[in-house]
Amino acid sequence: MHKAILIATVLTIACLPFVLRAQSLQLEWVAEYPCYSPAALEYDKVETDENQNVFLFGAAVSDISPFFNGSAIMTQKYDSTGALLWEAQLDGQFGDQFYTSVIGYDNHVVVGGRRYSMPGSLPGRAEVAKYDYENGSELWLNYIFDTIQQGANLVDLDMDNNENIFACGVVSSYSNGVYGPNKMFLAKVNYFSGETVWGRISDDKVSAIKVRFFDDKVRVYGTKQVGQFNYINVITEFDVDGNELSTIQLPVISYGPQIFESYFFFDEQGHLITFGYKVYKFGMSDTPLWAFDFARGLPNMIGQARNAKVDDEGNVYATGYLKDTITTEEFTQTIKLSPVGELVWAKVDKFSDDTDFERGQEIAVSPEHVFVSSMIAYSTPTGPAAQKLDYRPILYSQADGSILYDTLIDVNFHDFHDYAYYGKGHFYLLGRSYYPSSSDPDDYKYQLFKFGVEGASGVAGQPVGEYLVEVFPNPANSNLTISQQGKQHFDKAMLFDVQGRQVFAAALTSQVQVLQLSDLVAGVYSLELKGSHVAITRKVVVQR
Repeated sequence: MHKAILIATVLTIACLPFVLRAQSLQLEWVAEYPCYSPAALEYDKVETDENQNVFLFGAAVSDISPFFNGSAIMTQKYDSTGALLWEAQLDGQFGDQFYTSVIGYDNHVVVGGRRYSMPGSLPGRAEVAKYDYENGSELWLNYIFDTIQQGANLVDLDMDNNENIFACGVVSSYSNGVYGPNKMFLAKVNYFSGETVWGRISDDKVSAIKVRFFDDKVRVYGTKQVGQFNYINVITEFDVDGNELSTIQLPVISYGPQIFESYFFFDEQGHLITFGYKVYKFGMSDTPLWAFDFARGLPNMIGQARNAKVDDEGNVYATGYLKDTITTEEFTQTIKLSPVGELVWAKVDKFSDDTDFERGQEIAVSPEHVFVSSMIAYSTPTGPAAQKLDYRPILYSQADGSILYDTLIDVNFHDFHDYAYYGKGHFYLLGRSYYPSSSDPDDYKYQLFKFGVEGASGVAGQPVGEYLVEVFPNPANSNLTISQQGKQHFDKAMLFDVQGRQVFAAALTSQVQVLQLSDLVAGVYSLELKGSHVAITRKVVVQR
């Protein structure tokens, strides 16, 4: 397994006066590691502990695999400054896939997934492993089912108040060279020893997707096969001894393209939250508690929620896009719904007029803020693909949805979002960046961004030793001012036109420097500021 590579810099994303309000996101550090191909990591997850250590979970391409796309289950621990403390991995000759994780009350880490690398076993094994908090050493490793007689895949974990682990997934029997149908399993695993206390296999052809412990019950969401190619969604409730209490069938719903059932989740009260064209909240009933149209019935608009989160009070936050069916313009929309499905606020906007489309992709919620990373795309006349993709981090006020900060991060030609998380006063964004058709390994990277919130009461993370930059005015006429007030300074400024050609460059030699742009034609440009191992990019409009 290749080790993580840390960008040893602390920086603040360039903030422009016309988008900066009372508070701003401060990018404190970025950790990078190779991904080797655009889809080398899946089911990624980020968590933190009370000391602001950061745990990164995933499955990475393996060094030792002789097979294409062989992978290993990977866990990494970073300290609060972004230094890699340890890396643990479960690796074999075949594909080993991470799906889920929990952090125990003693901060030891439990991961679950599917393994393919045990000689003589079936292709899949439901696996759970526990790692030591301090050094990442393996404390125990458990295969829930017999690895010769049954093939299994573990897809989700949850933990009760007594530190029992509940695991769900899919299992199939094997006899005389024949595999049986996939069935759902639910198992209880002792957190301290890794021993399987009990395992229950359903009688029906059900594939489990999510598990949630609450109020001395366990709920499992999954899909049930009712025909050769027909499936329905179901929720099954169990007691803590694995006895089935009830099962309900959910209505058939079209959520829209690129919305997968693995994205849906249970809230703290055991309600299932789903999203797409509408946001739904389900209890143990075949009808939803409520449904909210993401397009809100607006004339000539279609919309789709791409992700959602729930806060401690049961409010639901969703992000996605609205599209005007007449002009084909696409906007980022983020909404807040009350626990009973009433609209509290909705914010619709667009980063700039030159974007082809915008889609809110990842969302995280703190007591004061809502963090969204939106994917923006814009056309490029030249390059390996028709559209360039960038990150658009947005910070909203949780109270009224006002935008407190809005910027753009351009790492590579294609920047994709994978996971957003809030923990202990900071927001984290996990993404992947690559250059299509490139043969350079440096063009395939994963980034883990850590953001603090400047000026937020009670929120830790005031930046230290960082770059603090203001660029104004924007739009600009003949002059553009670069003001650097931080302890570290960028030393070069470059402007690129929409075709990616460099049209301006200047050394930054003073704290406040005015760039003369009188020779540039009116239009939209990309301003790139470079320092030692650091580069940030921001859109600048030149008017005449």
